[in-house]
Amino acid sequence: MKHFVIIFILIFSVSNLMARDNWEEIDTDFEDRKEGEFPTLSTIDIDGDGDLDIFIGNWDGYLAFYRNMANKKGEFEYEMEYSGTSIKSSFQEVSTFNAAVPFWIDIDSDGDYDLFLGNLKGTLTFYENTGTPSQPKLKLKNKGYSKQDSYSGIDVGYNSVPVFVDIDGDNDYDLFMGERDGYINYYENKGDPHNAVFRPIDFADSMNHSFNGIDVGECSFPFLIDIDHDNDNDLFIGNWEGYLFFYRNDGTQFDMFFKEINYAVSPQTSFNKYRSEGDCRFSISRYVKNYFDFVFCKINGDITWYRTNDEFNQMFKKQPRVDVTLKMANYYYEMAKEKYLDGEFIESRLILEKAKKYKEIKKMDLLEENLNKEIKTRVNNIIVGIKDDFNKGNFVEALDNLQKGKFMRASVLFDQIKKNYGSFKYLEKYRSLAQKYEKDRKKIIMAEKYDDNAIDFFKKGDYKKALSDWERASKLIPEDYTIVENIIMCKAKMDEIETKAIINKLLHQARDYLKKGEKDKAFKIYSRLMELGPVPEKVQKDINSLKGDIMEYKQKEYKEKINRLYKNGLEYFEKGEYEKAIEHFKKVVFYNSDHKEAWQKLKEAEKKFLEKEKLE
Repeated sequence: MKHFVIIFILIFSVSNLMARDNWEEIDTDFEDRKEGEFPTLSTIDIDGDGDLDIFIGNWDGYLAFYRNMANKKGEFEYEMEYSGTSIKSSFQEVSTFNAAVPFWIDIDSDGDYDLFLGNLKGTLTFYENTGTPSQPKLKLKNKGYSKQDSYSGIDVGYNSVPVFVDIDGDNDYDLFMGERDGYINYYENKGDPHNAVFRPIDFADSMNHSFNGIDVGECSFPFLIDIDHDNDNDLFIGNWEGYLFFYRNDGTQFDMFFKEINYAVSPQTSFNKYRSEGDCRFSISRYVKNYFDFVFCKINGDITWYRTNDEFNQMFKKQPRVDVTLKMANYYYEMAKEKYLDGEFIESRLILEKAKKYKEIKKMDLLEENLNKEIKTRVNNIIVGIKDDFNKGNFVEALDNLQKGKFMRASVLFDQIKKNYGSFKYLEKYRSLAQKYEKDRKKIIMAEKYDDNAIDFFKKGDYKKALSDWERASKLIPEDYTIVENIIMCKAKMDEIETKAIINKLLHQARDYLKKGEKDKAFKIYSRLMELGPVPEKVQKDINSLKGDIMEYKQKEYKEKINRLYKNGLEYFEKGEYEKAIEHFKKVVFYNSDHKEAWQKLKEAEKKFLEKEKLE
């Protein structure tokens, strides 16, 4: 039988990832602890006692430090040693410009953790740990107040979010940076484990230059971890709207290949079904072996904690690359072995021949050798009992035809023996076997016809007819895994075409809106296109052709949003509602840290708010 099989990594089937049977919110007391607005949580064993301690960066640029006092891994018992509310009480007086995003990593391979802080300016603040693994001592090396004093001269514009990981398996840490525009900046470490030298590979000044062509809207917040236990790092990205995006690494630990797993790829798999209440800042930790903790930090300071369970791990168990011929050979070999152990030697031989047609496996040789001995002994025992030499010869010939797959000829010879000589035990058994396999042979011939037709339809692009014929073939021989693979492959192709049709329809709608000057509607459609994930190259070119117009609208929308927030802030300020005014001015400078008027008004509002509280 001819087969037209594309071998690929099966997409795992995952149910709604926020469902209670996949992960659950756990009680950590952190939902009641407030460390300021725009918190970002980082976990690390800073004191070398074998458990994870917690650091929380906040809007003011400082760190809160919670030491883990639990005796058992996975339990939560934290004591706050330093609050992040002022420079005098923060951890080792660590601070950055503001909107601190901490990330700990041993960047110089000296056995202790160094600290990097992302910030509103888009630069990197760096503190080298000159202490020990159990007694850290942080020394400020790069303030990060400007590009000139930023670590490695890195500046991504606004809202820098650093993530260090060895993405290429060369034993040093590479750098991924999130930013305000929703892109991902990738810096490869061209140095060594002791001396990092970062070179920008994908410096994201546009979607075309963003790592993997990623654009998640506003404020990308990346995190990398091996979620599917296949020894390479997968990518998660939160954004300002509160969505969580997932890019699975289908490459290796040495050669990355990221595939977005979203609603268009698999409706059941989409992490972006989850939405927090704005600004999805998160981290992923391993408090308990084989389980992941997803920690979500919201703008208002709330922190929620989820832990995965066994069902989650089972869903994310990566499927191995399938060798269909080997799978089928093993399938039939096991059947042949079972028949051999039951003493059904002739049928064992017939099934073994099926296995060999798919792939020769070394262990088949021993089974075949044993079968030859057993069949020879059995045939000799049977023909001794047949007194007629003519029928002895017919019986030997019939068995020979049966083993060679000439089932019709074997059936005819067995019928002649029965007519001339009469029935006996093994005659009826092998006669029935020949008739059964002849019937199966006809089914296989019909299945081959359907399979061949399906291949022709598939090559012509008529996937509906191809699927119909492969399903007919599968009904005739349901155990044939190659046909099952063809059905999966054909359905995936049909889904791809359906997605293309949706994309093309959206593109036409976007173009119509642009012709009418309705760029706001065009922008919304463009956002939907991005949610559909990877698209064909031609369609991607069409999308890119819209980028200029869309980005022009996006910048206009930014300005309008900033002006609106600033105006509302001023109105609240005039009314004496200083707390609301502070909230609005903070959002203005979060979008544009160079907005001097907003900074000035923010300081005035904070001062007025404190004065008002004292009076009350």
